[in-house]
Amino acid sequence: MKRSLLLFTLLLALVPTRAQEDCIPAKPTDERHLVWQFTQLLDQGEAQQLDAKLTAFAQRTSNRIAVIIVDTLCGLEPVDYAVGIGRAWGIGGAEFNNGVVLLVKPNGGKGRRHVFIAPGYGLEGAIRIWPASASSKMRSCRNSRMGAMQMD
Repeated sequence: MKRSLLLFTLLLALVPTRAQEDCIPAKPTDERHLVWQFTQLLDQGEAQQLDAKLTAFAQRTSNRIAVIIVDTLCGLEPVDYAVGIGRAWGIGGAEFNNGVVLLVKPNGGKGRRHVFIAPGYGLEGAIRIWPASASSKMRSCRNSRMGAMQMD
């Protein structure tokens, strides 16, 4: 009995609360854009330029890469937050599941800044090595605007 109660308590602690789930932004009504900033990181020109490139890429390939920049993960792990956005927003569509969420949390102290790449099932094989190369590129651009958010 004690063991069952302990297991139940542990499982309950691992389940995200409703407040955490509510923290994931609602699906935007204007789906033409692929860069969404919920905290300021890029200036308007940089965001528009990146958005234009991602939109052109999506039109050429049908693969959608959404860049989501947030100031909090609401207690969720980066994987849960990124996958939650991907599912809630339908990034990449249900037929091919060919979307990618690039989640960026640029603020916070050591160990509290995050970059996470969550590919849809349709693209997992194609970008399997992307996180390693993206990580090394993040470190190599220390002097750029994005370099200011070096991962710890």
